[in-house]
Amino acid sequence: MPVEVDADFRIVRVGDQQFDFRGDKQRQVVGFLYQRWRGGDGPISASAMFEKLEFSNTTRLRDLFKGHTDWRELIGIKGGSCWLRCNELLADTENGAGVPP
Repeated sequence: MPVEVDADFRIVRVGDQQFDFRGDKQRQVVGFLYQRWRGGDGPISASAMFEKLEFSNTTRLRDLFKGHTDWRELIGIKGGSCWLRCNELLADTENGAGVPP
């Protein structure tokens, strides 16, 4: 399967890329976005997601993932909305982007 996750979203594999998440709130966000992606749902506003996850209304994605170097490769964010970039990453892999010659 091109996208694999472990039971608590500590490890997410998309194609040949692996993303590791240690923080509890990081894993909750990844799990939430993964379920939306699996369901075919599009981007969601970060504030609506935080409300559903019962996070503080002052929470920001960049603060939540501070110190995690590659979170933006997996999570897209634009105009206050966010989504998992699984389809984009898989398309890049299929098109040969990021593959050494």
